[in-house]
Amino acid sequence: MENTLSPTIAPTTTPLRHRRVGLGLALLLIAAPGAAQQPARAEAPAPVRCEADSCRSDEGLLLRIDDDADTAPLPLTGRTDPRAANAVPATPAASANVAAAGGQFMAELPNGGVVWATEDPSMVPPSLSVQAAATVPFENGRVTRPLRFHSYNNYASFIQKLEVTLYRGTDTDLVTPLARIDLPVGYVGDAEWNGELPGDIKLRTGDDLIYVARAYGAGGAFDETRLQRIQLVTPADFDRGLQVTRENVQKTLGQALDGDSAQDLQVSNSIYGQSTLRLQNIPIHGSRVRLYGRNLEPNSRVRINGQDFPVDLEQKFAAEFLEPVGQHRYQVSVESREAPSAQRQLDVDVTGRYLFLVAIADVTVSSNSASGNVQPLAA
Repeated sequence: MENTLSPTIAPTTTPLRHRRVGLGLALLLIAAPGAAQQPARAEAPAPVRCEADSCRSDEGLLLRIDDDADTAPLPLTGRTDPRAANAVPATPAASANVAAAGGQFMAELPNGGVVWATEDPSMVPPSLSVQAAATVPFENGRVTRPLRFHSYNNYASFIQKLEVTLYRGTDTDLVTPLARIDLPVGYVGDAEWNGELPGDIKLRTGDDLIYVARAYGAGGAFDETRLQRIQLVTPADFDRGLQVTRENVQKTLGQALDGDSAQDLQVSNSIYGQSTLRLQNIPIHGSRVRLYGRNLEPNSRVRINGQDFPVDLEQKFAAEFLEPVGQHRYQVSVESREAPSAQRQLDVDVTGRYLFLVAIADVTVSSNSASGNVQPLAA
């Protein structure tokens, strides 16, 4: 018997390897127009000293690196994070009256305080809030004292008209207005309603009034707030509520106030930095400008372009404005009983542009290999 065996083919290995690594880096820097045409200086540059997070020269601070990890997230549409309008940074990153990278403008006050402005091209949702006291005295078929409406918004540059419309509490479809109150077109403001109602309207104690505010912009576009209510109460109940408000506000501020002033202060502070917008149609463009102040004298009063802005218990203030591209001037007045008044002018050139740096890296790595028998055994 003859056996024939095919020879065994020894295992072979045929390696196949391929690697490709590509790295691209692009830096894009948008600088101020005309920077390339600056003439070279003949004198030697001043020495620069750099530390872990900043660089300085003999002329002052040149660069500081800040961590934005704690920055509050953007609010939802129609809502404003109260921290956005009220939070004040520790210090401005610019020298007095000089615009720094990113658009900051600063001015010092005689008492060591400071006010400054920043431009932020990242837009936030517009905010509008209008509110009055929750109750009004009612007797013998009429409102017995005027009612004051307070308003706040951050986009007055785009508003042409602002008004409040009152309706009967059961008129939830807003069919028959009872009164219209015009409010000043400004970032903060107030207007008074004398309480006059149409003669054919019969109301009684315990009934409600409802109101909405509308802001009108270019081309007939309008924004509208949510419905709010005012209850008609007896004069005695109103006075008791006013006394409670007065005591609470006095306890917070540590100073004496009459009932009406305490109520106005409570309402205006409660809506500052807030939004009750239900409809938003007015187009907004440009940048967000923020004005800040720190280290003010106790009980200071701040006015920006003739309008009062609240100061917190730590003697700080913050104001936010959505502005179109162009030059904007802010006249800041700080008044205090303990120090002479100070007026400062902040001129902000809204550009709507970022100063930014972009780095791109593209890396591709691949590897192929094969091992073992490359031909089958034949019997």
